[in-house]
Parts: sequence; C-alpha cells; structure tokens
Amino acid sequence: MNQHTNFDSFDELLAFGNYIVNSEEDFLAIPDNEFDLFIVKNTDFPDWQTMLDSAYSKYLESCLR
Repeated sequence: MNQHTNFDSFDELLAFGNYIVNSEEDFLAIPDNEFDLFIVKNTDFPDWQTMLDSAYSKYLESCLR
C-alpha cells in the first residue's frame, strides 16, 4: 500500500475517504465512478481495477516464492 499511496493499509485508505465498509455488500454499494475518482486522487493508479489487478499480481508473486 505505501508504495502507491500515503496509507499503510486498505482500511486506512477507506477510512480517509469516509467509506464505512463492514461487508462485501457495503463495498459493492460504493458507486464505481466515485471510487475510481477517489483512487485517482489518493493513489498512483488510474482507477480501482488497475489497483486491484496490481495487488492481486503482487499477492500471487508472494505465494509462488
């Protein structure tokens, strides 16, 4: 997280955006366009999907080591 943001965790990023996420439903209720804009403003990613893809790729790399 702190390679691409000013936050130590995804929870910290969400809290900064005043997003209250306690379930998958809470997260899915966030409008896509709104969250993409938030990601652009607070990370070095162009959108949420790119951030998610990057995190998934790094996770897989760590599992394969």
